[in-house]
Amino acid sequence: MRKVNYKGFGIRLQYLIQEKGISILELGRRINVPAKTISNWIYARRNISKCCYISAIAKEFNVKAEWLLYGRIGE
Repeated sequence: MRKVNYKGFGIRLQYLIQEKGISILELGRRINVPAKTISNWIYARRNISKCCYISAIAKEFNVKAEWLLYGRIGE
């Protein structure tokens, strides 16, 4: 099992937020998570630990959860 690089997760999450043109606050509303928590994920101050959040983010941005967690798929 691969280890999650939480800093990489935060970088990918921030990229998706900017690419979609939404705010952290708006993403929080859409996935029912406080904006402060999302900010903590982006800056790797707090690890994302619940699968439901990972799945919700992946669904919101139409990406694979594996990409969010690990970067390239199939490494």
